[in-house]
Amino acid sequence: MILEAILPLENVAVPKPGEYVPDATEGVTRVEDLPRPKIVRRSRNHRRRPCPRCGRNAYRLRRVERTLHDLGDPVSERPCDLHVT
Repeated sequence: MILEAILPLENVAVPKPGEYVPDATEGVTRVEDLPRPKIVRRSRNHRRRPCPRCGRNAYRLRRVERTLHDLGDPVSERPCDLHVT
């Protein structure tokens, strides 16, 4: 093998996998014991947007809020609720 002639395989340091960290919610049977979600508010409510057909400024007829549930990030170990308007 050409690779073995250049670099002997027994001297190569192979990176080890990371340390296993158990999930904080593992074994929780009651919903009340789960961590509260972190609420993140996002606004997509622009005052004027161009019309897709004619290109003139158009206004919004109504405003609707949606809640998107995200798993969150592993650092805070909390889920995220995105409130999008």
